[in-house]
Amino acid sequence: ARTSGSAPQTEVRRLANSGDMEVLNGDKITLNSDQFPANIVVHVGGAELGDQYIALPIGATYGDLLQRLTPAPNANMAGVQLFRPSVAARQKATIEISLRRLESMALTGRSKVLEESQLRTLESQMLLNFIDRARTVVPLGQIVLGDAEQAAKLPLENGDSINIPTKTTTVLVSGEVMFPNALLFNPKYSVDDYIAQAGGLIQP
Repeated sequence: ARTSGSAPQTEVRRLANSGDMEVLNGDKITLNSDQFPANIVVHVGGAELGDQYIALPIGATYGDLLQRLTPAPNANMAGVQLFRPSVAARQKATIEISLRRLESMALTGRSKVLEESQLRTLESQMLLNFIDRARTVVPLGQIVLGDAEQAAKLPLENGDSINIPTKTTTVLVSGEVMFPNALLFNPKYSVDDYIAQAGGLIQP
């Protein structure tokens, strides 16, 4: 694209035939592909013994990816997490819409008396501080896989990332219990058993 002269000019050439093309100061050259990409690349992290980046054809599913994996012996395949950049972008946009609505409420509220005005000003400042902090949050873009059969049919996108967690032998009991602690996993224990092992509830 050439902007010098009386009017902008655009010339399109194939890369193989552009060797004799004259280039002037201020010209803008853009390289475009004539074909759509044939593959996508998925990052694999966590308890995986194989490649960290796996190339798959366009249209590949999560089930296709699973067949290419080499999980470690301690891998927890039932807890695999899938993260998608496009979902993270939509989550960020949704958060921003909500924050703008809150911001508008904080800035346009009216008060009838002085005391109410002072209280509203304090509340508005606290709300604006919260909004500033919320805008720094980076969404993960996680997709909850849920049912394994349905998840296997999920089409993958370029840039998707999965994390394979490891199996754990402990259960963390915290909150309103007497002795919050990490307890050794026992397949025979129920939730009540773990609570009892943690000293029971503070307020039963």
